[in-house]
Amino acid sequence: MLSALVVGSTDATSVQVISELLKSGNFDRVTIIARKEINYQGQNKDHLIQHIVEIDKLEEHKELFKDYTHMFSCSENVGRINNETQNIENSDQDYIINASKIFKEVNSNKNLHFIYLSSSNNERVDEELKSLKFSRLTIFKPAYITEKAPDVIASNVITPIVDEVSTIPIVTLAKALVNIIQLPPQGYNDNNNNSNVIEYINNKDAYLIAKCCNPEDSDIGSTSSLSLTLYSKDYRNSRMKDEKYNSINTGTENPIKTRKRYYTADNIRCFLMFLVVFGHLIESFDGPVRRDIYVFIYIFHMPFFIFLSGWFARFNPKKILRHLVFTYVVFQCIYIGTDMALNYTEGLAFSISTPYWTLWYLFSLVGYYLLIPFFTTNNKKDAFIFIGCSCIIVPLSYVIENFDRYLSISRSISFFPYFIAGYYFSQIFKPGSIIDINKNLKLKWSGFLIPVFILTQTLLIILNVPDNSIYRISPEKNWKFSLVVPIIMAMCNMAFIPLSLFWVPNKKIPIITSLGQNTLPIYIFHVGIVLVAKITKVFRFAESINILISFGISVFTMILLGNHYLANVFKKIF
Repeated sequence: MLSALVVGSTDATSVQVISELLKSGNFDRVTIIARKEINYQGQNKDHLIQHIVEIDKLEEHKELFKDYTHMFSCSENVGRINNETQNIENSDQDYIINASKIFKEVNSNKNLHFIYLSSSNNERVDEELKSLKFSRLTIFKPAYITEKAPDVIASNVITPIVDEVSTIPIVTLAKALVNIIQLPPQGYNDNNNNSNVIEYINNKDAYLIAKCCNPEDSDIGSTSSLSLTLYSKDYRNSRMKDEKYNSINTGTENPIKTRKRYYTADNIRCFLMFLVVFGHLIESFDGPVRRDIYVFIYIFHMPFFIFLSGWFARFNPKKILRHLVFTYVVFQCIYIGTDMALNYTEGLAFSISTPYWTLWYLFSLVGYYLLIPFFTTNNKKDAFIFIGCSCIIVPLSYVIENFDRYLSISRSISFFPYFIAGYYFSQIFKPGSIIDINKNLKLKWSGFLIPVFILTQTLLIILNVPDNSIYRISPEKNWKFSLVVPIIMAMCNMAFIPLSLFWVPNKKIPIITSLGQNTLPIYIFHVGIVLVAKITKVFRFAESINILISFGISVFTMILLGNHYLANVFKKIF
């Protein structure tokens, strides 16, 4: 994990920055070197270290600056709106300069990121910091800082037209100061030295960066799109007034890691997507081995897929409308229209409210995403309560009659606990808490989880649950399954999900990782390939041959529909 050093001031801005650093969960140490202590009682307070050092005594405490990757200097005397507005005194400037020199000196073998809250009349400090040639120097130059908290509606509606002379709330500024480390460096290179990047951030930039909460690449709420917006040529040209602020592409690797991207998730999604295609293909024929394989797959593949959907979920109404609602409506019309034209499904009628076959997933996601504001919390206790409540209502999807495909209600309820668990896993519990644990702990936990996974799989196979009833048992079939099936499924996934996160490689795997990043077009379009296979009666051989054919078609489908070119076209349209 990363480590951060906050020096100089203990005013409101610095305290807010410290709070954001600790809440982020990205830092194993957040250390303050200042003239007085702060009283912090928030999240991860055990990661906070405080040292009291006088201005003229920094040289005597060089060891306190050692082994840190990020340093923050964020005095709020920068144009603050109150009756005490004044320039930073020379002593404060000396304190910042001396501290930065020591930081550079004792960590000379590291890639260092210095984040500095500057002012228009503080050019001396700016120049001194640039001369130290940090791997990355980010200088924030807000116009005015106010203690007023940002209004939610105003921040979404007014932010786009904010310019360099606007005020910025302390909370927003602090978020931007911390979130900048999540973005790749994009600044001009002093003296053409590509290893030293200098960035200038104004109010408009700060508002954009503050809205960036989780940069893991997801379709909704990723920082990749924010980075492109913030550092695009058109955007830079529209706001840069001095040649020295022009950003260029350094062509070098980011010396400071953004919040970690877990390729484990991409690799798992590839595996799960293969099982989705394979599972739909083997529905086309019968056999005892086929049935056991089917049950084995279905007990975990969609629950886990929904968990990953929650992991990457962010509430963004515009993207929900475009990427989910629009995609659902278009393909609902295409698939129902095609089915009716071929007269494939007897008695099929057009309906937007009853998803066609696999499109239930998109319909359910719309509901889940719209509920995010209602269950979002930073409190672990509240998160467990929400997950518990979502589990309590799961049996309803199994026992209430006529509660099946309409509005995708049945499956939406069945899978909601997995979605909300994935969401909290990303937002509160942090993926690294499982993926990055040491090998000995993984082995220890695996010794317990593997038997649980095998036992639950065996139990569900023995129960002889019908294929189409794994996710829902109507009361006329067997009412007791309404409790047994979801409990077994939950136990199985509570074992299989951490096992997968433990052992699936957290690195790019040729083809696999790329396919895992392009699962939506595979999910949408594989329906056509499955229907063609069924209509042409491909599965007319012995059970073992049919299974091999299904496997081969699944591999072909993954490669055909998950390729980079189709994915790019799909993303541009949907």
